[in-house]
Amino acid sequence: AHISLMSGVEVRNEETNAVLMSQQDRDTIVSTFGRAGYHTIALMPGLSSEWPEGAFYRFDRIYGELSLQYTGPQFGWWAIPDQYAIGAIDRVDPRPAPGQPRFVFFPTISTHMPFSPLPPYQRDWARVLTAAPFDDADLGGSTFQNQQF
Repeated sequence: AHISLMSGVEVRNEETNAVLMSQQDRDTIVSTFGRAGYHTIALMPGLSSEWPEGAFYRFDRIYGELSLQYTGPQFGWWAIPDQYAIGAIDRVDPRPAPGQPRFVFFPTISTHMPFSPLPPYQRDWARVLTAAPFDDADLGGSTFQNQQF
């Protein structure tokens, strides 16, 4: 679904995707927003390795797991809660020009089911960006650090 939305081409199989990714001069929703003056960002907390497909879309910046620098407790299949990723965007990618609009592609992770345990909502957004974003009571009294899933 992401590929179809971002490219404007219905992609239902790997063969179609491979052909699409070979079209380096094709417009995408990202390149269209870029031409309109938007700073284009892929905010991908679940991305733990290189993403060659990112070049096809022509993002200005791509932020994966390592560049987001999350140090809080890990949850479920991926370490980084969505709330942290949203809160970290201004730290990892300050606006290049005052008032410049941003287009952010953000495939959420922790708000999808059936991933569990789910991170609790932290009302204090400044605390979300710290090494201790939650109290033990928020975590149900147990530690999630280094838990295997």
